Amino acid sequence: MRTVSVVGIGAGNPEHITVQAINTLNTVDVVFLTDKGDAARELTELRRAICERYITGSSYRIVTVADPDRDRGAAAYEPAVDDWRTRRAVIYERLIAGELGEQDHGAFLAWGDPAIYDSTVHVLEEVLARGAVTFEMQVIPGISSVQALAAQHKTSLTRTGRPVHITTGRLLARFGVGRAAAALPDDALAKQRVTAHVCKPLFNSAARRAFCPGAGRFSSHRGSGRASMRWVGPRACA
Repeated sequence: MRTVSVVGIGAGNPEHITVQAINTLNTVDVVFLTDKGDAARELTELRRAICERYITGSSYRIVTVADPDRDRGAAAYEPAVDDWRTRRAVIYERLIAGELGEQDHGAFLAWGDPAIYDSTVHVLEEVLARGAVTFEMQVIPGISSVQALAAQHKTSLTRTGRPVHITTGRLLARFGVGRAAAALPDDALAKQRVTAHVCKPLFNSAARRAFCPGAGRFSSHRGSGRASMRWVGPRACA
């Protein structure tokens, strides 16, 4: 049976690739890359650079496909995302059926950790549900921007007896820290929490050269009984 791996590759620093991710990449026949166009060309090239750096064999292929456009201005956000994922599923289904032999191993590269605000696992689950192609899926965890930033700034994301709320820049921009964190139950443990802002990918072309410790900082915020931590850098986070 075909195997499809979703490999977490970190938030852009090539040094954050795990040993498990490297070992997995060295077993693949095909690496699938989604191309978001000229605006995100740098991200596609960084994925290629990661493959060139860590895959030691020469038998693998890179297959690049255009990523479907997503309506980022849609009034109804979740239906727009669902539609985009479905169109992605059609493309992934075609790639897997057409580019992988019955015993081949393919990989999709996910920024950060595939379990944190990444759609690849959801899309592949939809491909399997469609039933036109079968494969075994495995997920290789990665280092998220939340982890990388906390480590770089020598701080902990957790406080004793308090939960951590991971959210997106979109929700913070729309609602602010307090309302974005309000999705958690308002119980005794939720009255004081740390809100971590996910920013992927964290690094741009500088990642190919070195990890820049001065690229930004954490900004703390306390209000309405909640403690939050968000990344503040020289560039807007996508």
